[in-house]
Amino acid sequence: MTDQPPPTVMPVAYAGTPPAPPLTPVGEGERVVMIDVLRGFAILGVLIVNIQFFAFTMSQATDWHWDGLSRADATACGLIEFFATFKFITLFSILFGMGLAIQSERAAAKGRSFVGAYVRRLVVLLLIGAAHATLLWYGDILLCYAMVGFVALLFHKARPRTLIIVAIVVFLVPVLLMTSCTAIIPDEMAQSSMDWNQIAERSNATSPDHPLYELFRFMADEERIYQSGTWGEMVGHRSVAFLILWMTMVFVYSGRVLATFLLGIYFIKRRIFTEPERHRGTFRRMVGIGLAVGLPLQLLMLWAHWLDPESGWVLLLYFVGIYIGSISLALAYAGIVALVCLNKDWLARLSPVAAVGRTALTNYLSHSVICGFIFYSYGFGLFNKIGYWSALLIVFAIFAVQLVISPIWLRFFKFGPLEWMWRSLAYWKIQPMRRAGSTLYHSV
Repeated sequence: MTDQPPPTVMPVAYAGTPPAPPLTPVGEGERVVMIDVLRGFAILGVLIVNIQFFAFTMSQATDWHWDGLSRADATACGLIEFFATFKFITLFSILFGMGLAIQSERAAAKGRSFVGAYVRRLVVLLLIGAAHATLLWYGDILLCYAMVGFVALLFHKARPRTLIIVAIVVFLVPVLLMTSCTAIIPDEMAQSSMDWNQIAERSNATSPDHPLYELFRFMADEERIYQSGTWGEMVGHRSVAFLILWMTMVFVYSGRVLATFLLGIYFIKRRIFTEPERHRGTFRRMVGIGLAVGLPLQLLMLWAHWLDPESGWVLLLYFVGIYIGSISLALAYAGIVALVCLNKDWLARLSPVAAVGRTALTNYLSHSVICGFIFYSYGFGLFNKIGYWSALLIVFAIFAVQLVISPIWLRFFKFGPLEWMWRSLAYWKIQPMRRAGSTLYHSV
């Protein structure tokens, strides 16, 4: 018997199933153009609403009675409220939920858990949001998205029926809270205002002896601070303003954000926006029902503007009209865009909008940089010096620039600069930035 070498034993790593591929950002051929187009339109609508908070004092931007405005500017405010307020941020939130679900499905297809990478994404987003709110603009939504995202993450494996039930419940909670508060303290609800002098009066902080007197005096100096103040004064004012708005978000808005996140997850689980050809009927129903419910409620909201401004019940009427009506119109907008995108010629024409949506984080934060230079003291100092129609013209000028720059950027790079940073930190790996090919999208 001759000596034979012992049989080679295969290492365990090669003996069985190959290791699951690592998680990576959504690739060039995996993008859904329709979703990017929706995100691009949402970016425009968000700026239409946010420009009020960039250009005017918080008291003016939140004054739902439009006191002291010319008929032209009151009309502009009415158009913004009717067509944009809460509608596009709702659409933006739905798209955030869709993104969560898409990443979860991609990870499952690769046999990987995506929770760790997604938690890192949320932590990075939270830090970006905190920096944005204090250094650039107090109206940041990213920090809220990050915190609510941790709750939505618990539902990424939930069944569609569960998602809809939970979404409806948490969506209606703020309505019940507002109704209860109005029933208990109607006078206090009627006096809801972001006028710092009025807040000081209600807090009995008009005396120099009051510990909050200097704070309220500083906050009431908003116009001077943003027109000619120092960077440090702006940071201080933004920080306090954001804290106040954050408490309002927790009370009123966080339930709505969670509900819309869950609705976005539902849409992906039902393949409504990832297999759109099969769901033309769904999109038509979204448009029909959304307009049938949303338009009357928005008319109800506008009617409330001309009712008794001292009534808490009128404020509740306004809130219910815009809160529920806005999600109906947001779904109608989504259905209209989806039906348009099903036409391949129109889809090609909308590629610049898709590019804006693909670089949504960069474009959203660039709004604060650009508007800072337009309105604040370190730029042109136009804060509180223009009308609402002029502000809308600035919105469309900014979006037009983004429609040009975003496609040009994506000819050479795979991500927007902030998207690249966000993904690199989330995956603990520097992502390749340069594009290898010339085709922007490979699939619909």
